Amino acid sequence: MPDAPNSLPAVLRSTRIVWAIFLFAQFIYISTASKILPTAPPAPPTPSFTIGIAAAAVCSLCIALIFRIKLVGGASECLQSNPTDAAAIARWRKGQLVIMVLAETPPLYGLMLLTTGAPLNQVVLFYAAGMAALLFFYPRNPANT
Repeated sequence: MPDAPNSLPAVLRSTRIVWAIFLFAQFIYISTASKILPTAPPAPPTPSFTIGIAAAAVCSLCIALIFRIKLVGGASECLQSNPTDAAAIARWRKGQLVIMVLAETPPLYGLMLLTTGAPLNQVVLFYAAGMAALLFFYPRNPANT
């Protein structure tokens, strides 16, 4: 018998599928970056622009960590005592989705920097940070943590 659509196992499974899609999307960014770049890249952006984008990437990861602690952590505590709490399941799913979106932003910033002429050795750091964050924020079963 299949799980109810809003049960914890069904929500966990669908959240992990979304997580895998986000991770796959990061590989798509890397593989298509060389195809969308012009043959003669533009002049590299100014260092202050690159630092500003890096600060935005770090801020998005910090916000993701705060969401993980506040929203997902609180919902996980509720789900440990009552795994059928629909409100806690919804909060956990919402928190996980927001975290995944925020973890996806550094590679997008890196792709944007690459299209503006930043060297690949700088852009790789953005891709690596996004992948590491997404791997760190893997959706674990909140009833077992």
